[in-house]
Amino acid sequence: MNDYGHYNNSSTLAISPYFDHLIPMSNRELVIDLVTRLPENTPLTEIVREIEFIAGVREGLAQAERGEGMPAEEVRKLLPQWASKSS
Repeated sequence: MNDYGHYNNSSTLAISPYFDHLIPMSNRELVIDLVTRLPENTPLTEIVREIEFIAGVREGLAQAERGEGMPAEEVRKLLPQWASKSS
């Protein structure tokens, strides 16, 4: 167990709305934190959408840490092509 009470190494840093700094949060803790902050009547589809968004952000950050992905300048050059394909 580390200083934050986590038993595994799968925790990553996340911003908690209750702290002004980064703290290690497992995926489970992050979802629990998210769900407790949503209004009681939040539809399941909206909860799923929020979880998928967080998962996408975490995956993107992990890819960036591994040196994968595409530089922002390259993405900016490709955006007009992508936008015209979706029209």
